[in-house]
Amino acid sequence: MYDIQVGTKPGGIEIPRSLVDLEMQKKMRAMPKDRQPIIPTGPDLRSQYMWRVGPRPSKTRFQELNSEPVIPEGFPEWKKIMDSWGFKLLSTVEVGTKPGGIEIPRSLVDLEMQKKMRAMPKDRQPIIPTGPDLRSQYMWRVGPRPSKTRFQELNSEPVIPEGFPEWKKIMDSWGFKLLSTVEAVAEMAAIGFDLPKDSFTNLMKLGPHLLGPTGSDLVSHGEKGAVFAGYHYDINFLTIHYKSRFPGLSIWLRNGEKVEVKVPDGCLLIQAGKELEYLTAGDCMAGMHEVVVTDSTLRAIEAAKKENRSLWRVSSTLFSNVASDAVLKPLGHFAKSPLAENYPPLFAGDYFEKELLVINLKEKDGA
Repeated sequence: MYDIQVGTKPGGIEIPRSLVDLEMQKKMRAMPKDRQPIIPTGPDLRSQYMWRVGPRPSKTRFQELNSEPVIPEGFPEWKKIMDSWGFKLLSTVEVGTKPGGIEIPRSLVDLEMQKKMRAMPKDRQPIIPTGPDLRSQYMWRVGPRPSKTRFQELNSEPVIPEGFPEWKKIMDSWGFKLLSTVEAVAEMAAIGFDLPKDSFTNLMKLGPHLLGPTGSDLVSHGEKGAVFAGYHYDINFLTIHYKSRFPGLSIWLRNGEKVEVKVPDGCLLIQAGKELEYLTAGDCMAGMHEVVVTDSTLRAIEAAKKENRSLWRVSSTLFSNVASDAVLKPLGHFAKSPLAENYPPLFAGDYFEKELLVINLKEKDGA
């Protein structure tokens, strides 16, 4: 049984779901003739070799799903080659292109969050999404990575697309400008929280910071209520944005008020993420926000059409992070807060990977 999960899987073994799922077959037959898939009559003909990538849990209820990879005889370089390519592919959810329709907003799967959303006054309620976010992003690592880390996947090298010789220079230049701004704000915040000036910046050293230019297609999804980024908090330390081409970002203040953001020209917007909430034991809460097509967006779309401008909503965002191997825990006097027990010490990388699993940006390992 294990060799179906790891090792050789010959053709004629795997049964496609559409062969046995009667409800699926019913939906297939209801499609227009020119859109109908072929209903298979037997197992798939393809052959595969399944290789486990990444560590398995030391204890699990699902041993079969977490068995060790099978190395075929006569291929001394097998493990090295397979692991090298496997980690590159696995890391693309964190670096490189992240198309729309991949990331699941937390509010889609977090029932407790949905309960709180429905309890809000109608004029403050976010839109509960019905599927993955529509926005696309390109994730670019900014700054050096650690030479040794428990979290290789979170600290992989950036992916450089072909055909853009200036890509690295431009991305690094803008990314470091944003990161240096975040570091200055982090120092000011530490002073304001009555902590040593370098409390936050020390934890940020060698962090997996990400520059994530984000694009949303207002030609295909320009109707009111289209959700480009469902109601959520950012899982990192501090998020910094330049002004987007089109409005649509709304934030929720601590008192529950919903505010549509208007960033003045030449200014940057900084939002608190979950890691900052952790370090302050909830004194500074992660900011809830969403990006949705609103009346303001529709007016901006009409103006752009008249001026023959692009209808892509583009924003430039940097997600700063605590280093993966640093420990997240309430700092200084925040450790004495009555809420500190809600923020037990854990590696930032462990926290980050758990959050990525929820929003569909990390492969599940069955643990």
